[in-house]
Amino acid sequence: MSERVTAQAARVMTWAKREALSSASGEVETEHVLLALLGLENGIAAEVFGELGITIDPVRALVVERLGRPEQPIQGQLAFSALAKKVLEVARREALSRGSEHIGDEDLLLGIVRTDCGACQILQELGADAESVRLAVQKRVAAPVPGRPENVARLPARRRLQPESALGAAIEFRAAADPALERVLMVSAGLALTEGR
Repeated sequence: MSERVTAQAARVMTWAKREALSSASGEVETEHVLLALLGLENGIAAEVFGELGITIDPVRALVVERLGRPEQPIQGQLAFSALAKKVLEVARREALSRGSEHIGDEDLLLGIVRTDCGACQILQELGADAESVRLAVQKRVAAPVPGRPENVARLPARRRLQPESALGAAIEFRAAADPALERVLMVSAGLALTEGR
């Protein structure tokens, strides 16, 4: 995976590959990413699962039921499935939308619930719909927690634009290197992509 990820997300990707070795699918599926997220002992995803009452044993049972077990042990590296890659892309957009260049475990969880995939269906079967997961993640990302780095881009409050007549006859725009403006534009683009615009 070429994306920038936090240490938690990197651990999830490694564990997802290990989970895939005990599955008959032959690829790293979204269900394996979900199992790996459930294996985390701390982090936003772990907090959300705790709040929603989602535990690893029922999820593992549903994953085995859906994907089966291999007849012989699988060796070597497995590639990510098309759906798992889509989840990673949505996770990248989630990270960008909050102003982060790094994908975190919370972004992977949001990537799952924003994609029509096996992992999302399993969460729904266990009573965790996409909206409740999204709200639980959003609540944790928005509130700074001691010991967890600040991960929300603080943007100025929106202002009402004046009518064009009040602005004057001509407005001239010039390109300038402004890191703050560049960050705001990246956050805006990420939000637009996340909302499908």
